[in-house]
Amino acid sequence: MAAHTEPTVLLLTRSDVASLISISACIDAMEEAFRTHANGGSFGIGMIHGERDHVEWHLKSGGLELPTPVYALKANSASFLNPQRFGLPSIMGAILLFAADRATLLAIMDSTVITIQRTAAATAVAARALARADSCRVTVIGAGRQARAHVLALHEVFPAASFVVSSRNPDHAVALAHELSTREGIPTRSDGDARTVCEGADIIVTCTPAREPVLKSDWIQPGVFVAAVGADSPDKNEIEPALFGRARVITDITAQCAAVGDLHHAVDSGVMSVSDVHATLGEVLAGTKPGRVSDQDIILYDATGSAIQDAAATALVYEAACSEGRGTSMALWS
Repeated sequence: MAAHTEPTVLLLTRSDVASLISISACIDAMEEAFRTHANGGSFGIGMIHGERDHVEWHLKSGGLELPTPVYALKANSASFLNPQRFGLPSIMGAILLFAADRATLLAIMDSTVITIQRTAAATAVAARALARADSCRVTVIGAGRQARAHVLALHEVFPAASFVVSSRNPDHAVALAHELSTREGIPTRSDGDARTVCEGADIIVTCTPAREPVLKSDWIQPGVFVAAVGADSPDKNEIEPALFGRARVITDITAQCAAVGDLHHAVDSGVMSVSDVHATLGEVLAGTKPGRVSDQDIILYDATGSAIQDAAATALVYEAACSEGRGTSMALWS
């Protein structure tokens, strides 16, 4: 990784970040990050969650032993009332990137695009590893920015697939399907009924802020790959716990999923214990544990978003910024 001249720090805005990261490069970076983690090449992983009224915060930190080791610290706030009340994004935050071998702060950058891209990219990595190879029908429950990113990412790894998006707000689903079909050229339709769009699906992704399940166990047929993406705080819950009892469960970070993911609700309901988790995604990618064994397996990937993803994606952006001369250098300690 190119080193920025000390003691300056590189400041990257949201538009900078958006222009420096591609979904295809992010998918490759996420696969490397999870495999590195499984092989013992991560360190200092932590998370703090806080809430007040309709606002929640989380801090995630973690490092990776990349060719140049890096450490990322992300602070995000979320309020899904922001767009209506203040005309602001529902999620806002920043990431600090450090050179781990020199304890040097390299960059401060907007976290929104990175969070969206690395989340969708990780789902694409998981789907490529765990969904049936002949998967061709993808359902995304949710119609926000994360849903859009997931269609783009999954289209990268399943280019022949067709997509359907569903939302509690049908107008949002219609608008997203139209935009993806016309602007991105990805065959996408919309349907407001979540149960209907799960019929015949090979891959199902939930990316909502729901606090009650939006996906029921009896909607899921053998062979389906489910990615539960939205639950990243203790009160969020997208997946009916009974599905965990039918599925081979894979996590991004098991301890984190047991604290704030849909796994948390499955354990609390007595459907399974943490020890029943089959593997982490990294273990599957590293080949230390098997993923899909049969075409009849229901695979449930519980993803809460990890700091190793932030570290990998932020390092990717930083390298591109240094190469292209982007961003603003600040003498923060002068």
